[in-house]
Amino acid sequence: MDNFDVSAQFQHALIILNGNCAQTPSQLPDLQYHLVRVIGRVLGLDWSQANLNVITRNPPPIAADYLGFPVMHQTDPISCIPVSICYSNHGAVSPAQPKLDDQAALSRLYPVTAQNLATFPGKQIFAQATARVYGSVFFTDAGGLAGQPMQGANVVARWIDPATKLPSRSIVATSISGFLFRGNDTPTRAVKVSIASGPTIKLSKGSSISQDCRFPTEQPARSIKSPLKQLIRCGRQMLGRTDQPDRCNHPARCSRS
Repeated sequence: MDNFDVSAQFQHALIILNGNCAQTPSQLPDLQYHLVRVIGRVLGLDWSQANLNVITRNPPPIAADYLGFPVMHQTDPISCIPVSICYSNHGAVSPAQPKLDDQAALSRLYPVTAQNLATFPGKQIFAQATARVYGSVFFTDAGGLAGQPMQGANVVARWIDPATKLPSRSIVATSISGFLFRGNDTPTRAVKVSIASGPTIKLSKGSSISQDCRFPTEQPARSIKSPLKQLIRCGRQMLGRTDQPDRCNHPARCSRS
């Protein structure tokens, strides 16, 4: 990314493809998959944690898990070469196709609206076919009441099938609480969660969510070098970089993320 305008929006990015990663036609799908993931990062998407059982195999994934497994998951097992053996469900799903969670995040950052619809032929207004989930996530005090807003909680929203009353594995979207938080000047303000998919609900105060990512009042988020590090540490974790310049020096490494 090498060009920004005065409002800090990026104007240009450069992606370099290593030809050693696609020396045969059979390797092209993997190159496409990794290219889509890189473009997602350029556009501002972080790693998602939806349907991770597709990777862990615990519980064993079903067809719907593959349909909802986002392209922007964190990492790929070493054994996933080619990626189709892990993510395609025997060819039924394209690993490079953005899933609902990816689409929801993109629409949040770059919405197609009635005002700009004419600029994007063939597109539709995403908000008209989806709902917005919003609310606040709090730590609870000793009395069980809402306390400090929680930043860095991984929030997963799933559509509930009205027939079976079960949560969907394919219609799923995720977000990180407080992803827009940029300071601690108003510590009592609610930390908002916004996901562009699923039924419209409001999270109840004192929602039961793990407090592994809590930070004490005397050590607010700004004590960490950047809010991004707080998000990475507690939300969509980035345990290792996947864009190292030497990652494709050897053909056997070309399909690793």
